[in-house]
Amino acid sequence: MLDRVLSDTDITSALAKAEALDILNLIFPDSKFLITEYVWDELDRSKQEGFDFPIKYSTSVKVQR
Repeated sequence: MLDRVLSDTDITSALAKAEALDILNLIFPDSKFLITEYVWDELDRSKQEGFDFPIKYSTSVKVQR
């Protein structure tokens, strides 16, 4: 199984908004999810604008920048 998975903003935000982030952990158990600095900045910008899905993502999956 994969030990690291690269995640983009589209899948991250869509699953977080749908409260379905557990799907990632089911598909990729024991994996760390990598995000680029660009994706991190996008999620951070959304958090600053008042959206809560970036917080859900960072607490639901093991993220490595």
